[in-house]
Amino acid sequence: VEIARFACDRLFEMEPENTGNYTIMANLYSQAGRWEEAETVRDKMTRIGLKKIPGTSWIETGKGLRSFIAKDTSCERSKEMYDVIEGLVESMSDKECIMKQER
Repeated sequence: VEIARFACDRLFEMEPENTGNYTIMANLYSQAGRWEEAETVRDKMTRIGLKKIPGTSWIETGKGLRSFIAKDTSCERSKEMYDVIEGLVESMSDKECIMKQER
């Protein structure tokens, strides 16, 4: 984490408006269980007016590959896609593939 923080500090100087750098650092802190530091990074983003860009996901249905933005419900088939994702998450959780993090 310390090496990543050093690298991100340099990236923050070079690219102060690149939300990806802040997101990566906050995620690293979270994965290390350093919740307060992760929150500090997120707070800094908010103070300087940056917002995380939603991720894009892809899912293959019987009719082909579909892409959508995270939490987007504008597609007429979004419920079907989220049902599939929920089923996958439940399946992985049943097999202990998902690490549970407590805050």
